[in-house]
Amino acid sequence: AELAALAAASAGRLRVHHTFSRVTEPAAPPPAARSTGGTVFASTGAGRIDDALARAMLPSPSEDDVFILVCGTDGFVGDMAGPIERVYDAAGKKSKVQGPTLGVLGRLGFRPEQVFKL
Repeated sequence: AELAALAAASAGRLRVHHTFSRVTEPAAPPPAARSTGGTVFASTGAGRIDDALARAMLPSPSEDDVFILVCGTDGFVGDMAGPIERVYDAAGKKSKVQGPTLGVLGRLGFRPEQVFKL
C-alpha cells in the first residue's frame, strides 16, 4: 500500500511494476499486486523478466531523470543488473558495492548512475 501511495503522489514520476516467476492462477495477479495497485506484466501474468519485457515496462535509458531500483534475491538482482559485490573493511564490517550495470539493464543501455541494486 505504501508503494501505491507514493506512486499516486508522484505525478507519474514513480511507476511500480510487479512481476512474478510463478502464479497459481495465470488470469489473476497475486494478492501482493492487487493490493498495491501496480501493473502486472507478462502475457501469462508470470515469467522471468527478459529484455523485451523490461523494454516494455521501463523508460528509455536516454530519458532524463531515469532511476531504476532493483530489489530481490541475489540471483534476480544479478540477472537484472549484475551482481552486488560484498566487501569487508579492516574491521570485518561488510558493505555492498554496486559495481557495473550488467544483465538485462546493461543490455538495454542503462548506466550505473541510473541503477541502484538493493
